Amino acid sequence: MSLVISSQIHRKWVVLLLALAPALASPRPLGAQTAVTGIVGMVRDSLGAPLARVRVEARHAETGYVVQATTNEAGRYAMLGIPLGGPYRIQARRLGYRGAERDGIVLTIGARPAVDFVLEPLETRLAEVVVRESREEGREARVGGSTRIDREQIDALPVIDRNFSGLASLSPLAGNQLSLGGQRWTSTDYRLDGVQSRNMLRAGEANGGPSAISLEAVREFEVNTAVFDVGQGRQGGGQIAAATRFGTNTTERRVFTAFRDERLSGARDFQGRARSMREAQFIQSALSFGGPIVHDRAHYFVAYERQDSNEPLVTGDVTTSQAQVAAGIHRDSLARVLDVLGRLYGTDAGMTQLGRLSRRPLSQTLFARVDWQLTPAHRLMVRATGSDWESPLSGGVDQAITLREARSGFTSREGQLLASLTSQLAGSGHNELQLAYGTSRRALVPVSPGIPRGFVQVRSTLPNGTTGNSTIQFGGNRLAPDDSREWQLQLLDRFAIQRGAYLFTIGTDNSLTGTRTLIAESQGGLFVFPSIAALEARQPNRFTRTVASGGAAPVTRQHVLEVALFSQVEWQASERLTITGGVRWDGTAFRSAPVPNAAVDAAFGVRTGRAPSDWRQLQPRGQLVWRVNADARDVVRVGAGLFTAQLPYYAEHNQLLYTGTSLADIDLRGALVPVPDFSAYRASPSAVPGLPAGGALPPAYVNVSGDVRAPRTWKGAAAWSHRVGEGVTTTLALHASRMQDGFHYIDRNLRNAPSFTLAAEGGRGVWVPASSIPAATGVTDVRNAARVAGYARVISLESGARAEQRALTGEVAYRGRGRVGGSLGYAWARARDNSTYGCCLARTATTFTPIVDDPRKLDQAWAASDFDARHRVVGTIDVRAPLGVHVSARYVGTSGRPFSLVVDGDINGDEANGNDRAFLFDPDDPATPADVAASMRRVMANRDNLAARYIRAHLGEVAGRNAIYTPWTNRVDARLSRRFAVRGIGGAEVMVDVFNVGNLLNDRWGAQYLLPIGISSQNPVVNRVPLLRVVGFDAANQRYRYTVNETAGVLPKAGDPYQVQVGVRLGH
Repeated sequence: MSLVISSQIHRKWVVLLLALAPALASPRPLGAQTAVTGIVGMVRDSLGAPLARVRVEARHAETGYVVQATTNEAGRYAMLGIPLGGPYRIQARRLGYRGAERDGIVLTIGARPAVDFVLEPLETRLAEVVVRESREEGREARVGGSTRIDREQIDALPVIDRNFSGLASLSPLAGNQLSLGGQRWTSTDYRLDGVQSRNMLRAGEANGGPSAISLEAVREFEVNTAVFDVGQGRQGGGQIAAATRFGTNTTERRVFTAFRDERLSGARDFQGRARSMREAQFIQSALSFGGPIVHDRAHYFVAYERQDSNEPLVTGDVTTSQAQVAAGIHRDSLARVLDVLGRLYGTDAGMTQLGRLSRRPLSQTLFARVDWQLTPAHRLMVRATGSDWESPLSGGVDQAITLREARSGFTSREGQLLASLTSQLAGSGHNELQLAYGTSRRALVPVSPGIPRGFVQVRSTLPNGTTGNSTIQFGGNRLAPDDSREWQLQLLDRFAIQRGAYLFTIGTDNSLTGTRTLIAESQGGLFVFPSIAALEARQPNRFTRTVASGGAAPVTRQHVLEVALFSQVEWQASERLTITGGVRWDGTAFRSAPVPNAAVDAAFGVRTGRAPSDWRQLQPRGQLVWRVNADARDVVRVGAGLFTAQLPYYAEHNQLLYTGTSLADIDLRGALVPVPDFSAYRASPSAVPGLPAGGALPPAYVNVSGDVRAPRTWKGAAAWSHRVGEGVTTTLALHASRMQDGFHYIDRNLRNAPSFTLAAEGGRGVWVPASSIPAATGVTDVRNAARVAGYARVISLESGARAEQRALTGEVAYRGRGRVGGSLGYAWARARDNSTYGCCLARTATTFTPIVDDPRKLDQAWAASDFDARHRVVGTIDVRAPLGVHVSARYVGTSGRPFSLVVDGDINGDEANGNDRAFLFDPDDPATPADVAASMRRVMANRDNLAARYIRAHLGEVAGRNAIYTPWTNRVDARLSRRFAVRGIGGAEVMVDVFNVGNLLNDRWGAQYLLPIGISSQNPVVNRVPLLRVVGFDAANQRYRYTVNETAGVLPKAGDPYQVQVGVRLGH
């Protein structure tokens, strides 16, 4: 395979290199503090003058690794890219001077401690100086912008799924789905040993299962939200970066195993279900070993982990009154649906379809690493990771109550091989070259392949007297089958060189990714039944299906090139002041162009054959670090810069697949809907209805690339850190960010002006003619809103989304040498945006963005972000109690998630169901229908309704986006452990973990408030709660007929009750 780079791209590289040239050619060199871990410092004589040509040597005690540097004319030296940990012993020697040593330096991720020496002449006859220091140093450049989790915390804190990223919640600015800094979750970057570890197609973590690597293999990691080093790239909200463990001169072997089941959990869950209804079993096992291959030269480390569980999926379990209210359906109504499906639709009555569905997920990971000191100046690291994940019945569904037959299983197999060469070059130069190759394969396997889905809309009276709305899904699955494969080649290089008081850094960060994606989205078809009676009469009111022309499989292939160059200069302006400035440039090119569609180009003035690209990602950054005191007891850091995030590659998959020629949409209403025969479909999927006899192939919606750019985020931060004594550090920080050019989809075929307005709902627009809306159903057809007849939706990927966050954070950390340690952090934040869409299907961009009427006017949606967390408290505690007992715990408390009240239906005619914000009908308005008024009164009178106060205050208005919040939630996980000496194996640590401690203390504590489920792991929660459901249309008065979901705003308590896990760790 060859890559042909256009002359335009060549010119852009040349321009950037010319822009960087002045910094590289500067006669004055540069000085301390980039993202590369290392040791820097200055050597002076007894009179304070800089000493040149001093040999400085650092020895890593664990591995015997030795690195050397020589001071320049300014007396400065730098040793970068050296292994984490230690302790290091650093020696300074020069002929004619008495040597000096400093011992006990421990390196942490991103740290750069300054180790200075004063050398006395030999004739002074002073004893050799040995300075011992055990405190971690050198993180001043990250004050207030980074949260670090070290190996001791990883070993001590309970993590229920043993994924290190789960501890990222300890960052005050972390949010749901690992979103950071109030930005979209898709803009979080993931790095493992410096290279990307990301799901390139859909964004998020690379692993499809609980974890990409064993927790035993993680040395430490950090969550960065405001680090302005130019090596930080391809992110908007921030980065989660982990460093892996390596072998040492000491042979190490450890075995870990843990067990929990329903007998070690709460007597009842938050839906009132007893233990006997929640039978489950979890076994976690891990093995790690490492040591020397050649003493002081080569070392290895290997870790294997397996998580095996008998973990039933509970869905549609309405055996208790709480569960019925939570699901919005009476159990008698659900039983009637199941009876009809068994008698008339061929649902297998011998298979458990709802309730407790048995399944056995299995996760395995393998990690191996070798470090080899090739020469005194060159160190090679080779690291391999692999993961395998099988999770039955976990694939995405469309409805909260979905039968087993309509589900799918998920599998994931992923791996990465990394080689990293670190070199200490003559003249205080340092270079790190990294080459990585990774592969992944993820699949959704449907339980019932090839058959249509069925939706049954049910309205029933609940045990508490209210009326609930619910939709039941049966038959097939919309997203499966899915077979997504990726491979990625990464090449990174970073070179730094010390020149006087300056440190120059230049580097490059490049990747080439290939994908093969098969997603049969909606190709099985969908029947919609407006009631149980319609289901029993086999009278659906709508049938939709996406069909491939000529029976071709919906497969796309992509090649994506991402390149980056960066340069940075760091000036040690004085002993206490460091000033950093730099620039990063990223370029993105999707190299697989879609098949052009000339008809669409002519009709809409677009270029369907254009693939997305962005060569305009220039990102200046700067930072000032002021050590107010000589001992850095007070540190002030101020920084700002521009960051660009990646587009999920799914964006181009949409464009490659939906060209308007390969797929078509069938959308039949009323008398045109075929009579469903699911028994025939189950026998042969070829019997599923396709085109009506003699009908022409209608065009599917078309996906094109507009003037899209990579999302750009401006960030600024100011932080002050104060050290109290030798163990307590307090930090106060201000953060501000603004994202622009966020990706979003806009329908270019929606007519320019609404066909009519709804006078009864504040004059909001409707884009389809009133005459086209059936009176009996009120179901609109987007084809009647088309600007150009013959097309449904023509969706263009644009850069119209924006977001911003303002935050104040405070942290107190205590890490002394005594028996008690811990941390406490608080964040006040406000995150606002006009679209929180991150991935994946283009159609869902409008579905996930609640609006008044026009989906193209994103200003209508400007409000609190889906990831807005107004207040957040995080903390850890570590206590070494008497008798060798060790107690550790972590706490995360956050104000609730925001949500919107919407309409279950498509009242504006843009095709998106559930994106129209509900009109809050005033029950005292004579124009309000009597049944709606009565229901609204019951909604507002319900003391359990979280939305009641908001509704009362905004009657007669369209509900705001994300204007209502769920209550504050708390989570405490704790561990009690004790280590026993065991001859021959070093020791045995016995552990008892308690997850959700609050619920152990009080069975009403520790719950989460359940918002509607999403359609996939990328969109697990929907911040939209239906208040109204469309049941008809009054053409004469041009108004919809609604029923009211009287349980809207009554969010059920969910989550697991307390769970106790027992475990043991054997080894040194």
